[in-house]
Amino acid sequence: MSRIHIVVCFVFMHFTSINLKSETFGPQSPNDTIRFQEMMDYVNTNYFSKSKNIELYAQQAIDLAKKLNNQESLAELYRMMGVIQYFNGKYDVALHHYMMAVKLYQSQKNIAGEASTYNEIGNVYRKHKRPEEALKFLSKAYHLSDMIHDTSGMAKSLNLSGIVYEEKNELSTALENYRKALSLYMLIQDSVGQSYSYENIGGIYLMKNDFNQAEIYLIKSLKIREDKHLEQATAMSYHYLGELYQKKGNIPKSNTMFDAALSIGMTINYPDVIQMAYFSLAKNYKQMHNFPQAYAYFEKATLLKDSLFNVEKSKQLTEMQTKYEVDNQIQENKLLKQSNELSRQQVKNKNLIIIIVVFISFAFALIGLVVYKRRQQNLAIQTQIKIQKAEQQQRIRISHDLHDHVGAQLSYVVSNLDIAGQEIMKQQLDPRRLHAITEMSKQAISTLRETVWALNNESISIESFADKFKAYAQKMSDLSEGIQIEFHEDIEVDTILLPNTALHLFRICQEAFSNALKHAACTKISIDIRSNSEYLMVFKLSDNGIGFDPESAKLKGHFGLENMKHRASEVLASYDIKTQMGKGTQIELMLKKNTTYASLLHQA
Repeated sequence: MSRIHIVVCFVFMHFTSINLKSETFGPQSPNDTIRFQEMMDYVNTNYFSKSKNIELYAQQAIDLAKKLNNQESLAELYRMMGVIQYFNGKYDVALHHYMMAVKLYQSQKNIAGEASTYNEIGNVYRKHKRPEEALKFLSKAYHLSDMIHDTSGMAKSLNLSGIVYEEKNELSTALENYRKALSLYMLIQDSVGQSYSYENIGGIYLMKNDFNQAEIYLIKSLKIREDKHLEQATAMSYHYLGELYQKKGNIPKSNTMFDAALSIGMTINYPDVIQMAYFSLAKNYKQMHNFPQAYAYFEKATLLKDSLFNVEKSKQLTEMQTKYEVDNQIQENKLLKQSNELSRQQVKNKNLIIIIVVFISFAFALIGLVVYKRRQQNLAIQTQIKIQKAEQQQRIRISHDLHDHVGAQLSYVVSNLDIAGQEIMKQQLDPRRLHAITEMSKQAISTLRETVWALNNESISIESFADKFKAYAQKMSDLSEGIQIEFHEDIEVDTILLPNTALHLFRICQEAFSNALKHAACTKISIDIRSNSEYLMVFKLSDNGIGFDPESAKLKGHFGLENMKHRASEVLASYDIKTQMGKGTQIELMLKKNTTYASLLHQA
């Protein structure tokens, strides 16, 4: 969308909000008021419990609030609708409703409502792993609540901020926030709020492997939630207890907790807890060496995760936030214009010399602004050309990959089908030929799927790459009995890869894993995938097999290692192999931070 179109949208939203008080949906009737009050009461009571058809009731209540011109209730309904959409996993829609609520609360000078909504907005950004933006809104919420002595609002801000610091691994700060929140909730005797603080404190102890303290706090939280019939919160309690028993090595009890969380999540359609339960159960079944069941849960979790979090949704959140900030800026500009008008009236009678000086200064500023804007436009055009050129090169590289791999595989299939046809006519068909055709067809389909995976994503996160490779490795290892596969994943910074880069790296990792399965004669393969501030990705594969002599392999015509090295150089990655006869093999692939989208643009 062009900048002009975005501005038009903002202006339309602004005037829509200004005219909100006069917006109607037809003539009012006494029945509308009664029906609205009934709906408002129902939504207010049930919006946090995922009751049946709650979203439909909330939307009907919003429509009636507009019809009745009830601005105060409309703000509350927008906030509650945001919570409903949040629990449905529709974070961009939730943020839209929160922003509408904030706008109305500000016009009504309702500080408590504004603070409460900022807490919810902070939680959305926390969920999308954008901690700095989350902390900004949570800090606003805390200070507004403190201003009006709203203890509950302050406690909620502290709890949510603690979760952000916990996710940043700043555990001391997180624990301090949780304890402060618990003290505030106890002061106002808010048992539901206490349950969240208990859960959060228990989570910190769990991260510190203090299982006894963790169990005490988590059970306290669960008891309150069960007594209060808080289904979503109860599901989360079961999940954290499952993690506790998982860490303690009590897998049967851990499975019981995860199954309970999953059951509630499925009943109330709570995507977050369903996804977490799937991942946790996959981990447990893998530890129990029940790999088919582990893979089934892992595949379900990955599908649900991809539907909840992707680049497009993150982009929508950013656009929504921009709309909100621009709308606020429009209001500020309006006030500034009014102030300037008063100033002009005050200086109207000043002498001509001052007017001339002001005029000349304004003219110079205008000229400077025009020159600056032209430079900015030229820079934007040049950047866009570079981006388009880089994207075109990406498409060309991927099309070459398709030609070199899928094309070669399909040529092999066609050639062997021709030979098979001749053998059938001579009644001399070799069964091994059909087997070879089948296997090569499967390889072509697999190669095509991986290429489509890369093409369907404008960018691929390291975490998504790791998930994709784990699924591939698990599927391949199921066909190889007696080989133990170990995964180690440490993604400190979940940066993104361009599609062509991701595809090249994936092919290298595939080749390394396939070689270990086919040729290493090993009993164990360890795979380590890391990402940090220095490296976009580090992939390390080790096996305890027979090892080999790389120079000897090259002389025998095995070009797989050379292909891996060539692919690594294509994406500016370093590739290293360490092997010795009888002592296994280790392959390490490293992609430094300098291999960024910007550097590829520079090359283009």
